[in-house]
Amino acid sequence: LEASGRVTSRPLGELLVGQRRTGLRASECITAFHFPALGTDQRSGFAKIGARTTVTISKLSAAAVVDVDATSGLLGNARVALGSVAPTAFRDASLEAVLDGAEPTPRTAAAFAATCVAAVQRAIPTRSSLAYKQHAAAGLAYDVWNALGVCPPCEPVWVA
Repeated sequence: LEASGRVTSRPLGELLVGQRRTGLRASECITAFHFPALGTDQRSGFAKIGARTTVTISKLSAAAVVDVDATSGLLGNARVALGSVAPTAFRDASLEAVLDGAEPTPRTAAAFAATCVAAVQRAIPTRSSLAYKQHAAAGLAYDVWNALGVCPPCEPVWVA
């Protein structure tokens, strides 16, 4: 909403410009977000790690949307974003590639988790929180996977 009272619509990518910064002008405020409703063949999941379960800044977050083919059961058109590992949340093509065309199985869940860990490594290779976030990313990926509800819940397999 602009100071003039005029309502405008802008893509989210134009608003997320950096850590604790938005692309809003001084005369603008956000009054609503609009997202298309999921189709009957789509599933979504979100998970975050934070100090509390209520409103808090995330230490790590992930969101995913996938199509589930009604005939084959295969996943497709995956969109996966990570948050709190870069100045702004971002989609990760490697995570999307793991899901596109995949069967919803525990093996796919494990590949998704491993790819999530690698994505965190690429995003923050020199950050002091890397070791913690890599370990947390594996569990977070399973939380997102389970939230998609595309197969029975899977648990991380930890290798010492």
